[in-house]
Amino acid sequence: MIAGASRGTLISEQGDNNWRWANEYGAVHYTRLLDKTIFALQINGDLHRSTDIGASWQKVSYQPYQRSYIYEVSPINDELILSNNHGLHRSSDNGQSWKLYYPNTSFFYFDMIEVGGTLYTTTRN
Repeated sequence: MIAGASRGTLISEQGDNNWRWANEYGAVHYTRLLDKTIFALQINGDLHRSTDIGASWQKVSYQPYQRSYIYEVSPINDELILSNNHGLHRSSDNGQSWKLYYPNTSFFYFDMIEVGGTLYTTTRN
């Protein structure tokens, strides 16, 4: 089990009450496990990923950054989509790098789900 908390990311490998701090980089509002990669979305706009179930972490860059709140990371086909206050970003290398492909500051996209190769999302403005 993986959880975001006010100090960072917690992991329980046995699925019980034994939790360990996987990182302590600051408040995490959303975590996502995709295959064997953990994404930790921090309240301050930072994005961290771990490809070894929390043993090590990499801070991931994306532009525009400006400490923009990240709403979600979601898979679609062979890519990942990241939504923040600047629009939608795409990654084709498991989240190592991101490119803004749908700039939009009018709507914020969250609760993303892929069904049959189509990405569905809700918006908030």
